[in-house]
Amino acid sequence: MKVITYFSLIEKFYRATESKFAEAIRIEDRVFPDGELNPRIVLENGSSIENDHIVLYFPKKSSESPNDYLLRLFLLIDTVKKLKASEITAIIPYFPYARQDKVFRPGEPLSAKVVAKILENLGINRIITVTPHIQRIKDFSIWFEHAEVKELSGIKVLATWIKDNVKLDKNTLFVAPDWEAAKWAREMATLLGYSEEHVGRIAKERDVNTGEIQQKIIDVPKWVNTDTKVVIVDDIVSSGKTMVNAAKLLQTEKGIKNFIFSYVHPVHSPGAIDLLLSLKPQTIVCTDTILLENASPRIKQASILPFISSELAKLK
Repeated sequence: MKVITYFSLIEKFYRATESKFAEAIRIEDRVFPDGELNPRIVLENGSSIENDHIVLYFPKKSSESPNDYLLRLFLLIDTVKKLKASEITAIIPYFPYARQDKVFRPGEPLSAKVVAKILENLGINRIITVTPHIQRIKDFSIWFEHAEVKELSGIKVLATWIKDNVKLDKNTLFVAPDWEAAKWAREMATLLGYSEEHVGRIAKERDVNTGEIQQKIIDVPKWVNTDTKVVIVDDIVSSGKTMVNAAKLLQTEKGIKNFIFSYVHPVHSPGAIDLLLSLKPQTIVCTDTILLENASPRIKQASILPFISSELAKLK
């Protein structure tokens, strides 16, 4: 089994996987002036990947669009296939277009299924991803006819980090900022040893045409007071408005002032980080499913690599 990844990630990957891979192969990333991508797998000293099981560890960078990310991945998979690898496992920590798992308005594509179809047509054998942003289907693997799909829990990654780095108390509350996040808030609470009584919910409605959001508190325990520590849990932060508006609602209606923002995928559209920091939370933690470039030191990233390593060990 050989891994292909960015040069900057090779050492980090090797440490996490305890050097279990026979070889790490770097990607040379070239972009033409007009924006065309030309990634190259650097095979040095006459090395080959023929008949090898290849693992593409390929996290999205915060500075690149999901479209460039996917096209680069498609080009690399095609190259690996042409170099006669026996098996291809793609680690796609943040899976772009996963949220487009339903046709909301006539004329829209079912984008998640389209991306899955392209990956399979290119010859991918296996995909490892982390908490795909699916809301209207139960199992992400339904989009794939042949490739094996493994979903790792980003909430588990976050819970492990919080357990090691944040002091919680018996009155901690885990809040879902909308209905769709309820399962993740519940999972976080369970992993950290808290009962259902410690899970709160906020309802959110989004106008599909304008994107405008309205939120209201649906379920918060009676024992909550101004000293309660609240961990807001979600799978993704894009604009940051859902998480921040939930915190503001709890501030206004419950007097809560101690917040921890936790989420799996730091998509971070422009202004999101400043918005999160504006509430002065105790901690902001996300995972490194997306590589943050020039990130604020206030944003902590929990590593997915130990969990990726455990999954890859099962393939040997």
